Amino acid sequence: MLWLPCAVWGSSVPKGITDGDLVFRTGDEAISAVIRTLDTSGFSHVGMLYFREGEPFIIHSTPAEHEGVKDGVVIDSLDFFISRSVNKTVSYYHINSGNKDRTQVIKRALAYLGTPFSVTGEEGIYCTALVAQVWKQSDVDIITGTKTIHLPGLKADVIFPENIINSENVRHILPSEAAG
Repeated sequence: MLWLPCAVWGSSVPKGITDGDLVFRTGDEAISAVIRTLDTSGFSHVGMLYFREGEPFIIHSTPAEHEGVKDGVVIDSLDFFISRSVNKTVSYYHINSGNKDRTQVIKRALAYLGTPFSVTGEEGIYCTALVAQVWKQSDVDIITGTKTIHLPGLKADVIFPENIINSENVRHILPSEAAG
């Protein structure tokens, strides 16, 4: 099912979104074009929301988006994350986690800071695998499977954005639910 991203700019997030929830975008990275041809969600990248002193940040694994910073797991402001999306749009998804401690999920995600970006997962981690793995470590499965990609020199089973947004443990937060 295709979810349309909501146009946002600035640091406001929809009501009901909290630490550990997901923010999807259609990225402007070269690999995003490849992902969009293989995935039906309309997205190519995901990060995990992390509130630090009340300000929203995104923990994500990405090809280098900052001058002088290597590919890998980083923390960016929500504004910067949005600025790297096509048409400056993102879409928010809440993880249905019951009473799971979201503080522990964030600690697990932060432990990956500096881990290299890798689609194969052999020498690093990619965006969807990062969020799926830290939630799985809290006994919350947020994926519906994987797809095998075949590219020159690369064959890998990959978690695509659609494999997460179609999970029964993930709920799209509609723009009409956004806080003003």
